[in-house]
Amino acid sequence: MDRRLRGPHLAGYASSGDTSTAFSELSRDGLMDSAKGEVSITEAGRKRLGPVDQLPTGKSLREQTLSSLDRCDGSLLRVMFETFPRPMTKGEVLNRAGYKSSGDTSTAFARLNRRGFMVSNGRGVTAASEFFE
Repeated sequence: MDRRLRGPHLAGYASSGDTSTAFSELSRDGLMDSAKGEVSITEAGRKRLGPVDQLPTGKSLREQTLSSLDRCDGSLLRVMFETFPRPMTKGEVLNRAGYKSSGDTSTAFARLNRRGFMVSNGRGVTAASEFFE
């Protein structure tokens, strides 16, 4: 999962121009550093922000993510969690989740992929491995 996406998602924000602008300003002001898709707070950022809770990991991250998604997205991702690390075709995921192929389910897969919550390869789709760290 692209950690640039995880933080805003867990904070209730979607990827948008405003979110990108905020990241740019944090970086410009020396409060954030980013490299290879990883984002980290700088020492100046820590001083400005003060104490914070760590982002959830593992089961807690999976539960928090599922609770924040709409019904369709959450159902699809839950199936991928249950079958991780085995790749499944989108059709298999849909069948196990109780959905049929449609424009809405294609959009749901696209949202999960764009957010970095799922990985698609030649063998099928799986949940992102970061959900299991």
